[in-house]
Amino acid sequence: MTGTLGRVRLPLLVATAVLLVTGVVLGVVALRSAPAESGPALTPITVRTPGSAPPGPVPAPDPPAAGFVPPPPLGDGPDDDDADDDADDPDDDDDDDG
Repeated sequence: MTGTLGRVRLPLLVATAVLLVTGVVLGVVALRSAPAESGPALTPITVRTPGSAPPGPVPAPDPPAAGFVPPPPLGDGPDDDDADDDADDPDDDDDDDG
């Protein structure tokens, strides 16, 4: 069984290598045969779109739901678990630094 796989893989490998080398050679030949100055520069294309109405007013955001409590602000609070946590709350031991 192993011999069969070896016989199938080798021709595929050789064919792939031949195609790759052929493509590289043809690409190099095509690039070398291109003239240095192939003509005048292209003019930019201008696309005109139909006018549209200006955007309308932005609606006000919805008020928060009843009972909504905003999250606390981010920063150096007593439970931020930073290295300096014990400096602002010495009794807080959840940062595992003693």
